[in-house]
Amino acid sequence: MRSKNPLNPQLISPSLRLLMFLLTLSVYAGAQPQSAIPTQNAPPSQPSVQVTPQTDLTDVAVKLPPTSRGIYTFNTKEVRFEAETVVVGYGDSVVKMLAENGIRQDVTALSLVYDLNPGLADIEKIKIGEKLVIPDVEGSAQLERALASGYRVLLVRQLAAEQTLVERKQELDALQSKLSTLTDEHFTRPEDKTEFLSAVQESSASIDALRNPKEGISSKVLLQAAIELQQIKTVLGGAADRGEPLSPDVLGRIKPNLENLRATADEVRAGRSPLVPTVIRTKHAVSGQPVSQLRVWYAPTGDRKLKHPCSELSPLTNEAITRGEYVFWATRDDDVVSDEVTRFIRIDTQTTPIDLYIKK
Repeated sequence: MRSKNPLNPQLISPSLRLLMFLLTLSVYAGAQPQSAIPTQNAPPSQPSVQVTPQTDLTDVAVKLPPTSRGIYTFNTKEVRFEAETVVVGYGDSVVKMLAENGIRQDVTALSLVYDLNPGLADIEKIKIGEKLVIPDVEGSAQLERALASGYRVLLVRQLAAEQTLVERKQELDALQSKLSTLTDEHFTRPEDKTEFLSAVQESSASIDALRNPKEGISSKVLLQAAIELQQIKTVLGGAADRGEPLSPDVLGRIKPNLENLRATADEVRAGRSPLVPTVIRTKHAVSGQPVSQLRVWYAPTGDRKLKHPCSELSPLTNEAITRGEYVFWATRDDDVVSDEVTRFIRIDTQTTPIDLYIKK
């Protein structure tokens, strides 16, 4: 285990606290006699020990499911999930840091690292001296011995963003069925039906790619994809429900959403992060001088309710954002102190700094 520099709980957003609350931990362990401790060279094997949070992340119970070799149980009520701030050193990698903290380095764990570090655009490109928040697990002496012997904790997440994506996929499948039953008279041209169905099928394939990434993926990517899908469903479904002729103009209204989904899914399929490093600066409207201690916010233009606070205070904020159109603004306490700036974030280009000019 690393020496601790715990994350200040006051800096964790309510959504992240909820995310951490919903984490389920499980420890890989072989079905051995109760007194057995795994050897250093023994690889982790199924089944896994379930560690389920109750009212908080410290109140847990552990029991190994029965197998043909018997039951292996131990009491680890002291098990707790934490997040610690570390400074990247020479030779460090996210995978290495997770292993040192006793956590299995899989897609779920890597995705959590993205969510704990909103300014991190690519876990493969961390720099020496950079500060990162890394998940960690602590527990009883028996759990510590198991971790020291090569066993690793498996993180299992119940993400609201992924559930939303599942719901959008179901709605998209229903829309595809509806479009396939429409006769040619509902389309302005005979070939339009094929184009509409292709757009829906491509969107569905993009969802599948995002739900099965090769590497870690930020929940921000899933949320933005859900927004794009909602727009596609609203435009196509609304036109079909109103009996509006399904024309190339209707398809054109969702073209940006289709392109955003396609570009994001292509990055995920290739095992690359779809996040774009974005710099937001706050400046005085008259003097142009930097203005400090402001909170910068951004939200998809399609849904202002899904606003995100940037992880750093101004004058310079670094945030990793997925492809799409966003609006940015700054606040002091609860007061908006800047004009709103709308910017389209692209994957294939380095985003130029976004300047917010402070009026008061």
